[in-house]
Amino acid sequence: MPTLGNLFLWCNAEVSEADESVIPSISSTLLDKKTILNEGAREFVLLTRCFPREKKFNVTANNYTYTLSSNVPDFQEMREEGLWHLRSDSSTNVWDRLKPTTIRELDQKFPAWRTQSANDFVRNYWQEGDMIGLFYTPSTSLTNGLWIYYYGMSSDMSTTSQYPFTGTTTQDPRLAVYEKYLLAYYKSIALGIMGYKDDAAKKLAEFGTLCLKARAELVSRRDLVQEAQAKPKTYIARGNPFQR
Repeated sequence: MPTLGNLFLWCNAEVSEADESVIPSISSTLLDKKTILNEGAREFVLLTRCFPREKKFNVTANNYTYTLSSNVPDFQEMREEGLWHLRSDSSTNVWDRLKPTTIRELDQKFPAWRTQSANDFVRNYWQEGDMIGLFYTPSTSLTNGLWIYYYGMSSDMSTTSQYPFTGTTTQDPRLAVYEKYLLAYYKSIALGIMGYKDDAAKKLAEFGTLCLKARAELVSRRDLVQEAQAKPKTYIARGNPFQR
């Protein structure tokens, strides 16, 4: 399966006109193959949402805003599970799921929300750009008091021995079959550089189609489909909350 070095060879075979004098493999001054392939990997991960992740980070008393870039550096998009807050008055490790909202909605429903007294009953969160906000403002500092569910970013490759998506010498086996899709993205950029604008647009559209196909495959849960179709249900463990 292709490392960055292998992908360089494949790129040369795909667009032979774009040799090292046109698009170098690695360059500090020119647009190079490494940069294009990393951009393609980031686009693939964005479109497929193939890196569902979760992370805890700290709550600071009397502070209602938190930057994602410092607390969740690989954040790309919120998952539907959203953001959870640990109850500071609970000794049983109880987490509350916060309801998503917007600054605009808070302004309409609670005009004084910015200046209201801090309260450990946090009920809402909002996200705008790099900022996560809480309402109410928490009154107690908590280590790992926020638990976020999100889609993560791709990690860039920097050496020829590294793999796409992980940016390390360890390959993600789930994504191995999709690594060749990056060639479609590379070809669209290379053709555009050489002036073949129509062909470049077609190849970029092909890359988008491939990403959507991959997304459907990656999110497929055959176990849940089988469960929905199975008759009769076969759970037999005593006390199983899912027993039919």
